[in-house]
Amino acid sequence: MKKITVLLACLLLTSYSFGQMQVKWGPVYKKEGGMFSSFYLVGGDEKNYYLIMRPKKENTLLKYDYNHKLVSETPITFEYNGDNLILKEFIHTKAKTFGIFTSYDKKGNAFTVQAAEFSSGKFKPVKEIARQPYLVQYKFIYFGVSGYTDADATGGFVMSADSSHVATIQTLSSKEKSQTDQISIIVFDENMQVKWQKIQDFPYKDSKFDIQDFVVSNNGDVYLAATLDKERKEKEKGLPDYKYKILRISKDGYKDYDVSLSGNNVVSSAGLFISPNSEEVRIGGFTKDRDKDTDGNNGTFFSTLNASTGVFKSQSFPFSPTLLEGLIKEKDIDKGDGIRNFIIRNFVTFSDGSFSFIAEEFYIRQITTYTYSNGRSVPSTKTYYYTNEILIPRFNADGTLRNIAKVDKDFGSQSSMITSYSLAVYNDKLYLLYNDAKSRNEKKEAGNKGGLFGSAKTGLYSDLAVIGANGEVESIETLFTGAETEGFYVPSYTHQYGDRLLINNMKGKEYQFGTFILK
Repeated sequence: MKKITVLLACLLLTSYSFGQMQVKWGPVYKKEGGMFSSFYLVGGDEKNYYLIMRPKKENTLLKYDYNHKLVSETPITFEYNGDNLILKEFIHTKAKTFGIFTSYDKKGNAFTVQAAEFSSGKFKPVKEIARQPYLVQYKFIYFGVSGYTDADATGGFVMSADSSHVATIQTLSSKEKSQTDQISIIVFDENMQVKWQKIQDFPYKDSKFDIQDFVVSNNGDVYLAATLDKERKEKEKGLPDYKYKILRISKDGYKDYDVSLSGNNVVSSAGLFISPNSEEVRIGGFTKDRDKDTDGNNGTFFSTLNASTGVFKSQSFPFSPTLLEGLIKEKDIDKGDGIRNFIIRNFVTFSDGSFSFIAEEFYIRQITTYTYSNGRSVPSTKTYYYTNEILIPRFNADGTLRNIAKVDKDFGSQSSMITSYSLAVYNDKLYLLYNDAKSRNEKKEAGNKGGLFGSAKTGLYSDLAVIGANGEVESIETLFTGAETEGFYVPSYTHQYGDRLLINNMKGKEYQFGTFILK
């Protein structure tokens, strides 16, 4: 196994700063593999943070201090039943930190979950912590050739607001669209011991039911936000062809609730989270005005569901023309059109009881070109991920809308790893760090600092937007550019540890971490 080496020319700490904000960068390190290959940020404490490298079949645990000095490197192996496992993610409960692995047992036709506890800088042996029967889905794989795949045998994990429970769900639907939908649910406690698990049936056909989001409460109940296709007679021109439901699933029960809004408003997208009070589920998202025969979403909404009483309350708020400026064309604003392609990324609760959700414009484009070889036309398709403007509604504790912060950005890439943003929350402020491709005029306003590759028209800038304690945009400044770091800032490798925002920069086989202090 090759050792991780330090580039001697970059041993000194460097810093790049626009305005008053500054990132202190550590040395540049080199690793095996490509830019995003086998690279995991494990977690951190007051003194150190940890990475895992997996260049081939071996894992190396790397320990760094916050001056970004490599303190130690330790070879480790994740094995279960003679197989080398691939690390899926890390879960930090209020008791412990765990590396999580998932696999598909073909012989037993089961979805399995393994965990390795991480303590005092070391991993304990991998243990199987849960398994659930799994029906492999039927999919179209390649050029009309169909077959079975176990690609969906791994599910996401969510944690409760107090970090005492972890849940995962898994769709069990078979290939038959006419069959009713089923999901597997597993709920763990803070020690990743199974608290309860079950297979939940739904009275809906698989092709008409789609789970959008799920959360777990502080007492271990699971809530789903789901869309259900409307019957033909229920559909209305210009409105979504589906309706939203919230489903509450416990060890012994199941109940669903319709998400209904007052007036002419219809839910077009929604996400949910559990408030610190586990009896209340909060739902937020965007709405379409029933009376407006226009495109896009015209407003935002907030709802609460009291799990004890079953009482459902909602409030809706229209977008102002001023908010829509820069998000859609002026002629579309005049027509009454709204926003499109926004998805909800995060929910945040603040000390005064108010809360926000963060929504980002997101869409994918595929471009296919053709080359001719030996008399045949050979297609080549490139996929581009676009993450643009961000909207952050701030709701008061009573559910009224305080304001909506808007962060203008524009960025697309063939790598989803460097799109979107990383989020830190500190002293009731939101810190969003993201890549932005600026126009010629924007570069000129920024002092022509230059972007990655020195492009004349656009450059790669990494900007920090600070949303103040009252929900307003406090500042937006460039922390560093691609020309300065000679690489790419990677949001998915950036994490908050206390008042530190740990920032990653990648360039081929080289990587570098920096620290930004939150205030």
